[in-house]
Formats: sequence, structure tokens, C-alpha cells
Amino acid sequence: YLKNAAASAGIKLKVTGKIPDDRSIQELFLAAGAEALTNAVRHGKADNLWIETGTEKGEIYFICSNDGVIPQKKITEGGGLSTLRQKTELAGEGRENDTCIDCGRRSNGKKIV
Repeated sequence: YLKNAAASAGIKLKVTGKIPDDRSIQELFLAAGAEALTNAVRHGKADNLWIETGTEKGEIYFICSNDGVIPQKKITEGGGLSTLRQKTELAGEGRENDTCIDCGRRSNGKKIV
């Protein structure tokens, strides 16, 4: 689904890593990927979207980055990011200040490029 949506928007999508077999996690990843795609197109005017998934220290991660315009202002939650945060928190996988799906910053301060 996500690859088709990216192609329709003129975005090249590259996904690396293993997506967990758990259906609820897959749905959450799809929601995060769709939001990242929307924001990459709408706000970043990106041509490429990269998604990396995996596990680290027993935690699942999902990192999205793109080659679009770097935000000039602090990113604030709107409808899409707020909904995604709520879904993640309800799934028990998220914490405040986890990875920002628009800018790739992680809570540990590591910048994802």
C-alpha cells in the first residue's frame, strides 16, 4: 500500500529492515509511514523517503527520513502527528519525545540523516 501511495505521489520509497509479524505493529508502522509520506510531500517537497525498521535493545524502532526542505520552524503536532502519537501510545510502544517522523531526531539526541 505504502509503496503504491509513494509512487502515485512521485516519491521514491526505500524500506530497509524487518517489519515485525505482529499485525497491530504492522498497522502502526503503516500509519507512521503514511504520515511520513504525507509530510514529506506536503511540507518537505521531497523526492525520496527512506524508512528503516528493526529492533534495538528489545525495542522496536521505525525511522523515517527524506531529502526534502529542512523545517525552518519548530515542528508542532497537527492532526496527523497527534493521531499517530496517540495510536503509538495506545499500542504501548511509544513515549513522549520518541523519534520525530518529520525531522528524524531521536530522543537520545542522535540525528538521523
